[in-house]
Amino acid sequence: MLILLAGAANAAPERAVVEASRFASVLPQPDKTAIVTVKRFALDRHPVTNGEFLEFVAANPQWRRDAVAPLFAEAIQRIHRRESISVLFQD
Repeated sequence: MLILLAGAANAAPERAVVEASRFASVLPQPDKTAIVTVKRFALDRHPVTNGEFLEFVAANPQWRRDAVAPLFAEAIQRIHRRESISVLFQD
């Protein structure tokens, strides 16, 4: 599991900065817009342990499974179990 840090100005060496961009989202959008703008963020270069993720969620309760979109929560669980997430995006 990788942790995204929104608004990262200066990423630590163990993080990669992903510049702000627009992309076509596969996730449903409330306004039916397929183009989404993502702010600049830092992405850990290495997988995060379950303990590190638990610590992150304890400090950031907005990332609790019951606080994020159900599709996102299901994707996180499937990735954790090493299952495919492609089935989440099939009609």
